Amino acid sequence: MALIRIARMLTVLLLVAVAAPAGSATIRSAPMAGPPAPVVDIAPLVAAGVADAASAPVAATDDDEDDDPQTIPVEDLLNLDGTLRPDGTFNGAVDISGWDVTLDPDSGPIFSPQALTYTWENLGTGVEGLLNGEVYAIAISGTNVYVGGRFANAGGVRGANYIARWNSANNTWNLVGGANAISRDFRTVVRAIVLSGSDVYVGGNFTNAGGVRGANHIARWDGTNWNAVGRASAINDNVYAVAISGANVYVGGDFTNAGGNSAADYLVRWDGVQWTALVSGTSGVFGPVYALAVPSSDEVYAGGAFTNTGNNPFADYIARYALAIKRVYLPLIVQ
Repeated sequence: MALIRIARMLTVLLLVAVAAPAGSATIRSAPMAGPPAPVVDIAPLVAAGVADAASAPVAATDDDEDDDPQTIPVEDLLNLDGTLRPDGTFNGAVDISGWDVTLDPDSGPIFSPQALTYTWENLGTGVEGLLNGEVYAIAISGTNVYVGGRFANAGGVRGANYIARWNSANNTWNLVGGANAISRDFRTVVRAIVLSGSDVYVGGNFTNAGGVRGANHIARWDGTNWNAVGRASAINDNVYAVAISGANVYVGGDFTNAGGNSAADYLVRWDGVQWTALVSGTSGVFGPVYALAVPSSDEVYAGGAFTNTGNNPFADYIARYALAIKRVYLPLIVQ
């Protein structure tokens, strides 16, 4: 048996006999030079799952005036009993990409799905991947991939420094909020990117994002303008992690006194009005926070360089802040 791997459209000529039994209509290769092409039954195509309403393979007809093939599902050519409609001859194609076809001289073609393969790809063209420094954060919305780190002129786009947007639809790198929105400095780095609707929250070690005075260490790009989060200079040192739940923005880093709140150290919450500590005093976090996950407003996971979180001697380096429910049992009297 000869194994044929097909990775392109197979052009065929659909010839239909009016009296063809159920499932026996055939697809023949279009005339070409060389030995006769094999006859391909549509029945094994359907049996193998190659041709059905939900699959990618399609047939194309060219019975319109401009003779331009129109792509249609294979099922549109089928009667309810599985036979092809005896409407004449159709020039077209069946896409069997991803399938192996084994030609057996006795039983005809045998279709089997190819094994899935994955490869690493660079974003854009160029042997160096088009970034010249480390990446620390990635966030995705649709075809937009936001990337943050310590790099300059991403993809050759002048001014795409520390943060850039990759459009996977047209394979291009783009600015986020204008050229040099994050000013270049030997200490500058973007370490966190979180998306919320049209807002892009960016955290790291930077000042005056987009030229906005006081948009330091955390900033918000709304699609038009850069904005400080809270009052100017609310965060006084590095931000490593940002997470969002509802209207609340959670921020972790090695800062203290967020928003002027003497109790808001390392892990804080912005509710749209003010910066607050999740808890303070001996119930707080005693060291930098590098990672955050917030599955709900009642639960926050934090990881970092801290110990004895919340005065719990076992809550070291990772801890969960959750709503505690005190159970109160009332006597039940049945009369």
